[in-house]
Amino acid sequence: MLSEDERNRLHQALRTLKTNGEYDRLSRVHAQYAESGAAHSGPAFLPWHREFVKRMEFLIRQVDQRVHGRSHRFRHQWPIQKLADY
Repeated sequence: MLSEDERNRLHQALRTLKTNGEYDRLSRVHAQYAESGAAHSGPAFLPWHREFVKRMEFLIRQVDQRVHGRSHRFRHQWPIQKLADY
């Protein structure tokens, strides 16, 4: 969970990216790949979105280096066979 300060810094960074056009540019990239099926179909879904989130986090950090992405941090590391049980 984000603290109030972290949340405010994240929101400000996102507003800055929206104002300078970077948010919309990255959104267009997502829309283009989603329409073609490349981002939302088949085995490329997870790696494609992992890269997309990494790029969004990079842009956010360009605005405010104190904002840390949490998408790559996992509390638990499950073996592949454990995931098959779900």
